[in-house]
Amino acid sequence: MHIAKTYKYAMFFVGLVALSICAPNAKGQAEPRDCESKLMVAIHKHDAPEAIRLIKSGENKAAVTCASANPLLLEALSTQQPDIAIALINSGEDVNKSDTDGTTPLISASFYCQAEVVPLLLAKGARIEAADMLGNTALLVASLGHCPDNHLVQTLIKNGANIKHISTSGQTPLLLAARYGDEVAVRVLVEKGADPCAKDNDGRTALSNAQNKEVKRTAAFDHIVDFLLKNSHCE
Repeated sequence: MHIAKTYKYAMFFVGLVALSICAPNAKGQAEPRDCESKLMVAIHKHDAPEAIRLIKSGENKAAVTCASANPLLLEALSTQQPDIAIALINSGEDVNKSDTDGTTPLISASFYCQAEVVPLLLAKGARIEAADMLGNTALLVASLGHCPDNHLVQTLIKNGANIKHISTSGQTPLLLAARYGDEVAVRVLVEKGADPCAKDNDGRTALSNAQNKEVKRTAAFDHIVDFLLKNSHCE
């Protein structure tokens, strides 16, 4: 049988973890392995009604998964199926169970912009400062400028996320938000006390990231530059 579809992070240029999608079959879905539970197969097939039926019947409590498989909740999140993820969370699934790279459900939900799932995870006890093997937290991956309106950054900060967290590559939420043109996140982070003068391992600041000419420029970058010039006084 082909290897089932698994997901990990890919955040280019910043030394974060990569998203890998393993061999799909001819229909674009990973073929099930003999060791997979019915619930994992339903998740892979994006069959939410069947997956939710199995969860309600207690399938997730008895499911035996392949040794190399993601936890069920992480699989639902990384395949961007929030209805299944919510059903798993409400059924008592461990909201802090990570994969082998240390990626937790909260990190995954934040990366995939699942705004309806993040508050539920937090309410169920997800550790907001949990970090993966490269030091990436939920707030850090939510600051990549890819979530519309990015209310996740505000939600995570409101719930106590550390705005000054530093990954192993020297990245902070503000550095990433500036690099990827997330104007909302930049303003919120600075207003909440993030240091605009902090530098990554290569000596780049939020301002120099926002001024980077190698990325596709949008008006947001110019707004970020103006805002940082007014609100940072770095030597």
